[in-house]
Amino acid sequence: MARLNQAEARERARAAKRRLDADRHARDKRIEEAATAFYAGRSLIDEGVEAVEAAVMTLVDELSEPTANVAVLLEINEAEVRRIRRQAKVRQGPDEDGHARPVGDVHVEARDGEL
Repeated sequence: MARLNQAEARERARAAKRRLDADRHARDKRIEEAATAFYAGRSLIDEGVEAVEAAVMTLVDELSEPTANVAVLLEINEAEVRRIRRQAKVRQGPDEDGHARPVGDVHVEARDGEL
């Protein structure tokens, strides 16, 4: 290989760096797109969880439907209905007096700073 002068060597180095930078830019763009998809999907999950909780709470607490009926209606088991209600109560936080909200025969205690 013939010896390169300083200008040619510098130009080859710059070209190589441009290729590396282009590869890094493409990778960074894919990382950003993947993270964006994650946050968009996470938002949909959170909205879905809130909708499920609200529906179960409406059926059981507001409309006084028995857990067994709600389970049949929603095609889930009774344990899942109870779990969703517990989760919704915990997410709602303590009542106005700072006490844990009762969930059926389960009582969830909230500690200071945890909700």
